Amino acid sequence: LRELPKFWNQTVDEETLRRIASNIQKLYREENHHLVVVSYELISNKQNPDKAAAYFTIKEGPKSAIKRVYFVGNDHILSRKLRHILLTKENWLLNFMDNAGVYNEEMLEMDKHRLEYFYRDHGYLMAKVAKADVEFSEDKKNISVTFYIKEGNLFTVRELHVVGDEIHDEKELMPLVQLEQDAPFSQNKLVGTMNKIKDL
Repeated sequence: LRELPKFWNQTVDEETLRRIASNIQKLYREENHHLVVVSYELISNKQNPDKAAAYFTIKEGPKSAIKRVYFVGNDHILSRKLRHILLTKENWLLNFMDNAGVYNEEMLEMDKHRLEYFYRDHGYLMAKVAKADVEFSEDKKNISVTFYIKEGNLFTVRELHVVGDEIHDEKELMPLVQLEQDAPFSQNKLVGTMNKIKDL
């Protein structure tokens, strides 16, 4: 683990100790010790009342890795396609190549938004990731993550129009449109169309 910033010979209080303990926990979690417990104690110096010693007790816990990622509610998009877009990945033999198996709460939150965007890009405009459950195995070494998805209805493009002006009319602008009539709505194609028109 990286060395924590030196704080000896400095004034410390309860909040400082709590912050240091939190930093220690963060360092351990970055090394996949997600169940680490850090406690602290401030012991006064009997010979010198102005000084004290801070003691941190660390219970590392086992090293954990993500073993499986599950999806519930994905009736129309295959799980393997959804797994492909996630930052949170299942552990595998060559995990050092892509950081697979690492559990990170911030990354998990980002994955919820990535899933929702992916669904919007495939026509499910009201799709929502209700929650993501994290479960440790009995020996605490393996982690399972389950995403609960509400897909909602599939939206297709009924009509396409581009309102032109005195510079470019609809006939000139329509070839720039990437969306397709009677096809599922796509967030990426909408943004791509807008950018092409802006460039023109």
